Amino acid sequence: THTHCCALRSGHPRVIGSPWPTTATPGDDVILPCHLEPRTDARALTVEWELTDMKMAAYAGRASLLAGDLKHGNLSLRIGNVTHADGGRYKCFVPKLWSHAIVLLQKYTYMNKIKRNESFVQVLVTVVVFPSSDRWTRHMWILPVVVIAVTLLATGLALSLTRKHLQPDVSQR
Repeated sequence: THTHCCALRSGHPRVIGSPWPTTATPGDDVILPCHLEPRTDARALTVEWELTDMKMAAYAGRASLLAGDLKHGNLSLRIGNVTHADGGRYKCFVPKLWSHAIVLLQKYTYMNKIKRNESFVQVLVTVVVFPSSDRWTRHMWILPVVVIAVTLLATGLALSLTRKHLQPDVSQR
C-alpha cells in the first residue's frame, strides 16, 4: 500500500486567505485573495480554483492567476467584469500541500436616493487547512462570530444608506 502523509509540518507552506471582506461593484474586476504562508515560490505547484457548478466558459478571458506574483507565493485569482452569477463558494487548493482556503463571493443589494437598485459584491474569505488540525478545531468558533459580525455590519450599513437616501431633502423647502 502507498500512504500519503497529509499532516502539515512546521515550516511547510500552507494556503491562506485574507480574513477581511473585499467589495466590488458588478462590472469591476475583483481579486480573490489567496497565498502561501510562509511565502514560497509557487511556480512549480499546481493551483486549483474550484466553484460548485462552475461553468468554465463563463470565466474564459475573465479569470486568471496573478502569474508574476506566483514566485512570491501569491495564488490569488483575478476575475474581470464581476457579475451576480459569479457569486458562490470558491476553493483555492494546492494538491501537493494538501492545503486550501475557501473564498465566499456574496452579493448585497441596497437602494440609493433615486430609488434605483444598485448592487455590490462582497468577498469574504475564510481560511481552512486540510486536513483539519487541532489548532484549527480549537479556533473554529471564530469563523461564525466573524461571519455574523460582518453580516450585521453590512446590514447596518445598508439600512443606514437606505434611510439616508430615502429621507426628504430639507434644504429644498
